[in-house]
Amino acid sequence: MFTASYATSDRIIETFRDFLTQRFGSVLKAWRLEIDPAGGNELLFSEFIDALIRVSWTGETTALWSALVNQSAGEQKDAKVGLKEISSQDGACLYEFRRWTVDGFGGPIDMFKQLTNHRSNASLTYEEFTAACASYCFTGDVNKVFHEALDLEGVGSISVNDLASLEPNKLKRKLAVDPGFVMCLAAAKAAARKMKKRYQKQQQVQQSAVREFRHRVKSASQGSFIRGWRKVLDLDENLVVSKIELLKGCRKIAFEGNVNALWKLLDFDDDGAIHLQLSRFGWHWY
Repeated sequence: MFTASYATSDRIIETFRDFLTQRFGSVLKAWRLEIDPAGGNELLFSEFIDALIRVSWTGETTALWSALVNQSAGEQKDAKVGLKEISSQDGACLYEFRRWTVDGFGGPIDMFKQLTNHRSNASLTYEEFTAACASYCFTGDVNKVFHEALDLEGVGSISVNDLASLEPNKLKRKLAVDPGFVMCLAAAKAAARKMKKRYQKQQQVQQSAVREFRHRVKSASQGSFIRGWRKVLDLDENLVVSKIELLKGCRKIAFEGNVNALWKLLDFDDDGAIHLQLSRFGWHWY
């Protein structure tokens, strides 16, 4: 791949900067609007080529890429370039603003919400944004940030969508710009709560059924569960009770609880049987 000298690299990059400034008004605006609209911060070679197509660059592509990679002191293989390689001043400006929002508010989206008191469909004018930046001690170029990094359409105000691509937290970004995702997330949370309540209710029913069943079996055999097991349930004395045997036994002891819930709890491994086993801790059933 073509490797430019440092002097040649500077000229190529300067030519590219001049092209972007003439076409978009500034390098920063071009970066935000067309080169890196998704806010990935750095571009691989294939991504950079796509960006050059979007901005209608007709210069030497390979030489420009090599010059930018040289600027970043990176390797040609798997190299990435960012705004700072094209314009160190613009890169520092955007980085400083991002860092200020993260350090002071938790991120650009949280900053916007706080400055607008969490109002829906809120916006900030240039004057409001400037005043807020001053109040929270932002020392960067407010004018450049507002007009070249945020108000890309030049409408004189910014919304949360204008800050979303600068948000490092992908979930916050998605929630801010995609109402459909918000609705799906809310529906998923509601469904999860419903399932949790259903599970808790099922557990209560099952535990209640087991308590009553134990009581009924013991009552049928003078307080001994083992005698009750043999007398009421396990008539063939193989220490295993099938569902049919359980149903018959429940009728014998006039069990009034939820038989299906009882069976699901006792046949936890779903092998179609309830087992009674002797261990060093005594008899237990499962």
